[in-house]
Amino acid sequence: MQFILHPQERNKLPDQVRINEEQWSSKQSVYKNHHRAAKRGTEMQRKSNPLTERMFHILVKHVKQHASQQPIKANRVCIEINYKVHPLNIEMLHCIQTAQSYFALKCDMWNNYKIEYHFCNCTYEVQLISLIQTLAIADQLVPFKIATGYLKYHNRTLQVQPERFITLL
Repeated sequence: MQFILHPQERNKLPDQVRINEEQWSSKQSVYKNHHRAAKRGTEMQRKSNPLTERMFHILVKHVKQHASQQPIKANRVCIEINYKVHPLNIEMLHCIQTAQSYFALKCDMWNNYKIEYHFCNCTYEVQLISLIQTLAIADQLVPFKIATGYLKYHNRTLQVQPERFITLL
């Protein structure tokens, strides 16, 4: 039997999804690191950060392209979130997560854009690493450390994120 969206759609944690939705609809908002970086970053940061962001979105496009070609449907499930519009998240700008890879664009408190990444038995890892080298963003990469193991983290994310962020490629 084929699943419609993802293997965890029946295992949603409604209380956690509700908390996430409440955060998204919060009337409060925080001053985001990327706004501060655009105004108060060094000249080099103000030039390199937008370039890192553009390169990140090229990487996202390739992650989606490779993930959509996976023969196993669970490996085609994609969580993609634009955190720029999240009222309460200070650091994150964008995130894409599949069962085999994770990439997140963040702006730290020192006005530097960084890309967190993780691969988990990724069949297209070599292609993405080659792209990263071509885009010259290797210096902005930071490993994403997960204490529980990546697949457990990914499945938990599927359970707690609203369905509007989850697609089957």
